[in-house]
Amino acid sequence: MPVRREGCALAYDSARGVTILFGGFTTDGLGTIGHLHDTWEWNGSRWTELHPASSPPDRAYHAMAYDSARGVVVLCGGRQGGAGYFGDTWEWNGSTWTQRSSASNPSARANHAMSFDLARGVTVLHGGGTFSSALNDIWEWDGTAWSQRAPATNPPARTNHALVFDPTRNVSVMYGGLDPGTSSYFGDTWEWNGSTWTQRFTPNSPPGRAFHAMIFDSVRNVTTVVAGRNSAGYLNEAWEWNGSTWTMRNPSTLPVARGYGAMAFDSSRGAGVLFGGYKDIQFTVHIMLSDTWEWNGSDWALRVPDAPPARSQHSMAYDDARGRGVLFGGYNINTGVIFSDTWEWDGRIWTLRAPAASPSARRWSALAFDSARSVVVLFGGGGIGGGNNETWEWNGTNWTLRNPAVKPSARWLHSMAFDSARNVTVLFGGGGNGSPILDDTWEWNGTTWTQRSPANKPPSRSGHSLAFDSGRGVTVLFGGEAATYFGDTWEWDGTNWIQRGPAISPSARSRQAMVYDAFREGTRIYGGVGASGLLSDTWEWDGIIWTNVSSGEAPCARNGHVMSYDSTRLNTIAFGGWTGGNSSDTWTYPFHLPDGDVNGDGEVDGLDISPFTAALFAGSSTPGDLYHADFSSNGIIDVGDTEGFVQALLNH
Repeated sequence: MPVRREGCALAYDSARGVTILFGGFTTDGLGTIGHLHDTWEWNGSRWTELHPASSPPDRAYHAMAYDSARGVVVLCGGRQGGAGYFGDTWEWNGSTWTQRSSASNPSARANHAMSFDLARGVTVLHGGGTFSSALNDIWEWDGTAWSQRAPATNPPARTNHALVFDPTRNVSVMYGGLDPGTSSYFGDTWEWNGSTWTQRFTPNSPPGRAFHAMIFDSVRNVTTVVAGRNSAGYLNEAWEWNGSTWTMRNPSTLPVARGYGAMAFDSSRGAGVLFGGYKDIQFTVHIMLSDTWEWNGSDWALRVPDAPPARSQHSMAYDDARGRGVLFGGYNINTGVIFSDTWEWDGRIWTLRAPAASPSARRWSALAFDSARSVVVLFGGGGIGGGNNETWEWNGTNWTLRNPAVKPSARWLHSMAFDSARNVTVLFGGGGNGSPILDDTWEWNGTTWTQRSPANKPPSRSGHSLAFDSGRGVTVLFGGEAATYFGDTWEWDGTNWIQRGPAISPSARSRQAMVYDAFREGTRIYGGVGASGLLSDTWEWDGIIWTNVSSGEAPCARNGHVMSYDSTRLNTIAFGGWTGGNSSDTWTYPFHLPDGDVNGDGEVDGLDISPFTAALFAGSSTPGDLYHADFSSNGIIDVGDTEGFVQALLNH
């Protein structure tokens, strides 16, 4: 899916039945990535990135409208950092961007508003400007030339307002905006009929705002205003204008409050599509969004959740007490940014947490959930130069630095798992990047680190995986690397390491992810990197044999990703990693019966249960799909769908 951003533009292409997104401004949460020039299509179930031979230059805060008479999306203006403001015009015909020229053009600007006047066959542009000044001019584009109109009365100059065309009354409706000179917000409603502006006055009206989104809902024949910002902060309310009255809607579900999101109305499905924008976290942390919502006139449906920024080399553990997957840190290889953010996955959406204290930015740390004390334990990891030996604990609200007298040496690329039979977190090995590669075994009981000295142990390695098999009471280790890649399997019983020798095994690899699935009573690994490159296979270990359970529906090959087992919803969560680019996709590997495939056809009692089928929220540097397990028949994937999947199998 498109990366998180603000200031992009959406327009619905009714000829092709897709919503078009272009450009915007994005950050990765810690460092600026910058302005974008990517083109995407949303078909109601998936985002697909398009790759035209040429595109408008990187920009944000531009405007787009769909010219249904000529079957093209019209784009004008915007801003790009040091390049300043644009006054250019481009058209998208579904496969190609073409720059258009005119004898006269609107001046270079950003944060203006545009709509297509279906009655007169022209694209209407109003206002916008720069950070310190605003315009109140009105222009029209007929597909050949821009013409400035000169009505006797004009609305006050403004930026960050919205304009849509109401075909039932043949007027363009304008609402809200910002006066950058005084920082005051407009709450006025105006209508343009092609020759005259008319201000409309009603006893009830939305509070003044800017940075909002607006659509015309052609199913219900109303103009809808969504979200925005005013002096009170970011908003998430929806209001409707029927030509005489504004009415506030009260849906049961609301997107997070935001500004600078983009919205278009998909007339073929009767849904307003909202993407991205900008939100506040506790009024101090600002973050851009990458979620996709749809409005059907009565309620909102989350179609694609927001996700952490793309990364690899992060760490994750599942907090059984709170029913949350906890993700920390990682590295964006393309930008060089190392993260220090904490995210939680509740089975449906990602939430960025804002603790008072936090570990410093780091990669290749290890996390494990201590179920005896209900805390997530973090050890080690580091920046570009190597690892540290800090111990941190997350209680669901804050991170706390622990300072035991004895602790493992500084390291990264190690692995940890919590042994719930003995109530200790087990750590093995790690190192690399100039640091010694280690073969030591440590245990943390919540107070003290203790080094263990078994008679036998795996060779020194880093990039391996650990998972605790609660059914058999052993910690399983697989793979890793030193001078070469390992494909060996070891088990720690609390006293000794025992090497296992199955006849069939996953290929040698490093930087894979591994979890123990308590329902299926098996240890699962996915991906990694080996001698042949990135891997995309899935294997399960039952304590005797490894079984390849790969399927056609699976994440693409990667390493440096994370997985954790969601004991609440009986599925495995996978996030991110290096796929040839930094990834921000979220996958779940759903529950299915351990012995249900009686006839070996890949089905359980007539139900297809191929592994990666519950959800894919694709957000990597390559296009991705959204797969559905929509048991609630509401058009979206939600927690109830996963539960419905389980129930369907149990009842069948």
